[in-house]
Amino acid sequence: MKFFNFSKITSSLDNIYLPRFFFFLFLYVYIFQPPVVNKLFFVALGFIIFAFFFVSKVNYSFSYFKKFKFEMTIGISLVFFSFLRDLFSGDIVYSDRFLIWFLQSLVFPVYVIYIFERHIKPKLNPSRDLLDFVYYVIAFAGLLTLLLIIFPAFDRYYETIQIDDYYERYKSFEFRYRAYGISENLTFTYGYLLGLFAALALYKLKESYLHIVIFAILLVGVAFNARIGFFPVIFMFIYMTTVGFRLQTLFFFAICVFILFFFMLRAADNLEELLYWPLMFFYELIGFFTSGDGGTASTLFNDFIIVPKDIWELIFGKGISLFGLESGSSDVGYILQLNYAGIFFVFMIVVLFTLCSVRLYFTFGLKHWYFFFFSFSIFFLNTKGFLLAATPGARLLFLLYCYYIFTHVRGRNNGQVNSTC
Repeated sequence: MKFFNFSKITSSLDNIYLPRFFFFLFLYVYIFQPPVVNKLFFVALGFIIFAFFFVSKVNYSFSYFKKFKFEMTIGISLVFFSFLRDLFSGDIVYSDRFLIWFLQSLVFPVYVIYIFERHIKPKLNPSRDLLDFVYYVIAFAGLLTLLLIIFPAFDRYYETIQIDDYYERYKSFEFRYRAYGISENLTFTYGYLLGLFAALALYKLKESYLHIVIFAILLVGVAFNARIGFFPVIFMFIYMTTVGFRLQTLFFFAICVFILFFFMLRAADNLEELLYWPLMFFYELIGFFTSGDGGTASTLFNDFIIVPKDIWELIFGKGISLFGLESGSSDVGYILQLNYAGIFFVFMIVVLFTLCSVRLYFTFGLKHWYFFFFSFSIFFLNTKGFLLAATPGARLLFLLYCYYIFTHVRGRNNGQVNSTC
């Protein structure tokens, strides 16, 4: 009797596990684009893959672009007007970012969807979809963040191979209280994505309590990168407490969060100081809603609202970026875009966001979870910052949007929340 069939094991690795493993890594790089090489490397690599894919899968590619002809038209218009705006300004301000966003968020998803649908999904449970891989990719990103926090040696090693400016920016600080992760855009959409999928992990507690581990890991990543990631968690917690979840589930959740949060961070230096920054989020949020004085929130909705006073600048913009200016600076995405290219340009962005949200609604109805996730996220993130500046958040949100719309067949993905949610 054979207890060890080496051929069967290697066959399983080749046919099932290795493709999943490489697709897992591929998705991580596609979404987060770790800053260990110049960003243009990822753009060039993605374009090369797309070119080979387009030549070999012409019919599939055309069916994809036909499916998203309105989104493509608005995307191309944004790229064209941004290049025209920069041409008149004589300087590249945002046109490069809009071009990269367009390619990575609307064009390149065609081959990601194809690889998953044709080579990965057939080997999975029929109820599973792309979200399953994304869920664990995000969890892996959160785990890397946790390791960087707990093990300073790992953090110092990563500092030597990365090319971002986060480490340099925080060198003058007594301690670094944020920007932990192997990704770009750590203090904006990276932290929000971790919070979005922490909310999903919270929802999945009804399937298995083991998801509390992923939830705790992702929550740590939110706390030490971008506190806006707490918003999806708060909304999910409110949903869970009002829509029939068992009280013992919530009680178990509260105990596990406390224990895991304490033991995961007890090894970190300056724990008291590190915890101060994320906890201040809730203090500022309460202050904003009770007295209008909420630190970051009040700054975002008061000091950062800068509207051009000249009528021509209001229509066509100033062709400049307000971000990081010593005087008259703003972080608000819509304000940055308004001052850059004018009100008509901002209108096109709002039309794109609205079109995508409405299309999800008419395709799936209100029962499909992604309609709420996508609609809230794109409008919220472009308020908090510049979502379309080729960020991980934009890549993932539009990847899943394109996936659900393109693969939708009546009777499949019909809007019911399945086991992946």
